[in-house]
Amino acid sequence: MKKQNLFFSLLLLVFLGITIGPNLVNNFQQQGKRLEKLNATEIISSKTISFPPQGTHVVLFWATWCAPCKLEMKRLKSAIKDGDLPQERVWAYNPFENEDVIKNFITKNSYPFHFITTKPKLEESLNIRATPTYLWINEDKTIYRMTTGISFINLLWLEYFLI
Repeated sequence: MKKQNLFFSLLLLVFLGITIGPNLVNNFQQQGKRLEKLNATEIISSKTISFPPQGTHVVLFWATWCAPCKLEMKRLKSAIKDGDLPQERVWAYNPFENEDVIKNFITKNSYPFHFITTKPKLEESLNIRATPTYLWINEDKTIYRMTTGISFINLLWLEYFLI
């Protein structure tokens, strides 16, 4: 029985290393990278803006089919509603689905943050392949941090970072 447990534990570690490992390495490689100005479009209003704006900001890379993303979005919504996070500094970016799917999702679920697309595509320059991924942007428009997956302390760190 102990050999089976050891085998399955090792198998799980190998699986996690293969699936999560590249994202973690990429996240560390992107830290400190300066972001160039991009033309962004707010999905609902179709308003064109320059991204990233001045100040500290966080971008959540998400997808409508991603259950952990939906959880993170609900947590962000609640933190904004409670006044713990500034609404104007929270952005959502879905690089995996077409704009009609995203608009439909946003219409059904009102979230108090900005939903954008960019040109050139932000996910390509950062090699984003997994959701949910947070991109933390410093005042000098460099990447302070990138995190992938759910973290229950992320909101605490975001409160400290954005306020």
